[in-house]
Amino acid sequence: MDKLESPASSRTRVFAKVALPIPADKLFTYEVPFELAGQISPGSRVEVPLGKRIMSGIAVELSSEAEAFETKSVLSVSGTYLPPELMRLTEWVASYYGCTFGEAAQSVLPPSFRRSASRRPARGAKQGYDSPLDALERDVLELTGAQRTALTSIEKGILSGAFNAFLLHGVTGSGKTEVYIRAARLALSRGGGCIVLVPEISLLPQAIARYRKHFQDELAVIHSRLTGAERRAIWESISDGTRRIVLGPRSALFSPVRDLRLVIVDEEQDDSYKQEEKPRYNARSVALMRGTFERLTVVLGSATPSAETYRHAGTGTYARLLLSKRIRDIPLPSVEIIDMRREDPETGIFSRLLLERLEACMRRGSQSLLFLNKRGHARFVQCRKCGWVPQCANCDITLTYHRVGAAMRCHYCGFAQPAVKQCPECGSPNISFSGFGTQRIELDLKGLFPGVRILRMDADTTRGKEGHRKILEQFGAGRHQVLLGTQMVTKGHHFPGVHLVGVLSAEEELNFPDFRSAERTFQQLVQVSGRAGREEQRGEVLVQTFIPEHTVFSHLKTHDYDGFMAEELAVRRKLNYPPFSRLVSALCAGGDRGVVSAVAAEWSKELRRLFREKQVDVLGPAPPLVARLKGRFREHILLKGSLSLREKTDALGGFARVAGEIKGGRAVELKWDVDPQSFY
Repeated sequence: MDKLESPASSRTRVFAKVALPIPADKLFTYEVPFELAGQISPGSRVEVPLGKRIMSGIAVELSSEAEAFETKSVLSVSGTYLPPELMRLTEWVASYYGCTFGEAAQSVLPPSFRRSASRRPARGAKQGYDSPLDALERDVLELTGAQRTALTSIEKGILSGAFNAFLLHGVTGSGKTEVYIRAARLALSRGGGCIVLVPEISLLPQAIARYRKHFQDELAVIHSRLTGAERRAIWESISDGTRRIVLGPRSALFSPVRDLRLVIVDEEQDDSYKQEEKPRYNARSVALMRGTFERLTVVLGSATPSAETYRHAGTGTYARLLLSKRIRDIPLPSVEIIDMRREDPETGIFSRLLLERLEACMRRGSQSLLFLNKRGHARFVQCRKCGWVPQCANCDITLTYHRVGAAMRCHYCGFAQPAVKQCPECGSPNISFSGFGTQRIELDLKGLFPGVRILRMDADTTRGKEGHRKILEQFGAGRHQVLLGTQMVTKGHHFPGVHLVGVLSAEEELNFPDFRSAERTFQQLVQVSGRAGREEQRGEVLVQTFIPEHTVFSHLKTHDYDGFMAEELAVRRKLNYPPFSRLVSALCAGGDRGVVSAVAAEWSKELRRLFREKQVDVLGPAPPLVARLKGRFREHILLKGSLSLREKTDALGGFARVAGEIKGGRAVELKWDVDPQSFY
């Protein structure tokens, strides 16, 4: 889509077809005023009127042919912000994930393009991290043989100028980051650029410190806690070539890096790469598609690859680069599985062995890390007399008690109410608090070990722009003996002082009704185990569970990822679940339970007719795990099988038709999720 030539005459009329961030799958035509005709090209951000609103959209194509109907005019233009390669990627995201081009563009573009925004460097991008090392210090780390082999393969891929996909499968502590950095330096030395993705903002502080040492001011950092003006300034510095390497979570993937040569997706298995709002894309999949379009090298890195990536590597679709040993041959930690069924109930949350090892660590000055993937104080509140349980006003879920703030909260919608001292149903003061979260663990630890310095890292303690960084810096400096946290602490962090890792309630994820529950549990436990003993002394890991006989724990104990995945893939093949099939989750939601049920039931019949002769199974409708969420009733339909673009379009068209025919059906919202990662 080339820029339209300037009109030969001032009387030549120019029209722009504009994609707007609304569900309407169509382009809107506007006349370009004469004074703007030379400033707009495909990819330009423009301001246009829509009804009584002023909206920002993307000019997709230009024409000098007038429409048969009267058109309004473009109000203003902000310049060309989507280069052709990102326009093409946006089109693919829209078509594959079932949204409009305008909706897809909202993830590609920074959140703010105010023309008055400053071009100053973004605040926070260089704060509080180590000063740069000189060129000699940068190469002080000697690569292992496995690292050199991996780097050589990646180098050949970069120099080939063709699309190449690699799985860098390295155990925790094997030096994957060093391979990333050297591969990125190679891309830059050839005049190109690089994008490095991390799954979560909590991993940025250490990543920034490492990459800043090597790339100084050429490094751009993008994340959700930057202001819109900061994001715009960074975007412009990337677009003009000032910054050639970009680091950040999934949205960094859409950066307009000049002469991009390499994309690195670290911790590629992580669910955080999947966006849960429109457009519901997976950054790992989009990275591979960008690599295909732009003939790039894409490196997917993990100690625990996803089943999909692992199988692609097994079939040769991706080249597998293996780092099977830790740096300096430091042994992987010992893993002990503790059967909590044999523990004395008097010990409470902690096994006796875990308490003994914690105390030993504190005595010798080592650090410990405790993992529990539930925040709050008590997960279940109940009246012992009448059985009353506090429920969320908006969701079919019980409230979690938070001691800090003395409130009961819903972790789905944020609803909160003051903690009760007596039952609102029968008036009894006999209220029990059962189950436990990170707040409760913190209090118990302080009671068991008076004076111990504990840091808690969860969604409640990391609010604010610098929340993650401050906690990680304090623990990394060795000023605290214990770091307690949710999944934020499990992966990517390098804490030399951590000798002991303790896992509480390790079967938590296994009890979730999801075909990926075993995979996620194993990945999470391997990742958190990898935080222990990353320096000279071998670390130890204690895993508490009530189901120690589960296959996850036998493979975890021997660090046998290949063995676990072989069993997992065998089960998936029998059940025809990914990676042996594709899934689409279709969730109908609305304020009227009867209307939602009627629409879902009728649409499912149409889907079965549509796919009667196709290899697509239609499962449902059925209520999801949380049948009412944020005040809306929900019905779930699952499509199992590969759908073409035409079939997706027909399915979505069928929903619109059914919803339009049922009274009140137009108020039913459809959440269409291709390759879903969650089913709640």
